[in-house]
Amino acid sequence: MNKTILVLILCLVRVLVYAQSITVVTSFSVLGDIVKNIGGNKVTIVSIVGANQDAHNYELKPSDLNTIAKSKILFVNGLGLEAFGLDSIMKSYHGYKVVVTKGINPLLLQDNVNKIRVDPHVWSNPLNVANYYVPNILSALVAISPENKKYFTQNAQNYITELTQLNKWVVLQFKGINPRNLQAITTHDAFNYFALQYGVKFISAQGISTDSDASAKDISNLEKLIKSSNIKVVFLENMTNNQLIRQIAEDTKAKIGGELYSDALSLPNQPANTYINMIKYNVTTLCKAWKTH
Repeated sequence: MNKTILVLILCLVRVLVYAQSITVVTSFSVLGDIVKNIGGNKVTIVSIVGANQDAHNYELKPSDLNTIAKSKILFVNGLGLEAFGLDSIMKSYHGYKVVVTKGINPLLLQDNVNKIRVDPHVWSNPLNVANYYVPNILSALVAISPENKKYFTQNAQNYITELTQLNKWVVLQFKGINPRNLQAITTHDAFNYFALQYGVKFISAQGISTDSDASAKDISNLEKLIKSSNIKVVFLENMTNNQLIRQIAEDTKAKIGGELYSDALSLPNQPANTYINMIKYNVTTLCKAWKTH
């Protein structure tokens, strides 16, 4: 009887150990949701830069450093997105470090001060998430929790299927839009991978990062371009100061077509509360504005 009880206790302990979730830190909310889709109930996600917050201009708090230090694994986008002292954190962090964009050939763009910069907004194309983010995340989770390999792998396969279907859905939505209307003005240059995938032209008031300021000459040239190209719609962004884009709309008589989500998810009770919902919301907002205006 005692032996039977001991075996049951050992089995229970084993179940409880496996049931414990792994603390995972991600640099920003979009990445947090992507990791959650693969890690499922085996991970507890903490995102340093939260919903509706700007990763480009975020300032680390002491509590963030403490959270990172206590975690088993740290996921970052890389390519210059996280401009909040990430290099020093990565050097001192003793857990498992993962750059989810590893393997991609990133876009190189000229910013508004004529400097060539790497575009970090790789996630704006769902197929990039499927082809780079998911495999890198899966590999890392399996490395730190090999007993859950089957679970993580199945989640990853399911998520890739969802992302592939999402890509097909986006293509279908844009088929109903006149190609000449597939252009828009946004606050900063966050949609280039999306634009390349779907044949949309985005022009930004700022550069790749929201920490760059547009000069008076930049604004004047942009307003001339809007008028000469007959661009009728401009879009706000959820995590940037939209005063500039509102001024441009007023000067050019362009209509504000709504708010797009670029570098951050929305709050849970808002429409872009997951990565997939974010893409769907953006596409729906774009199509509605282009059809209306």
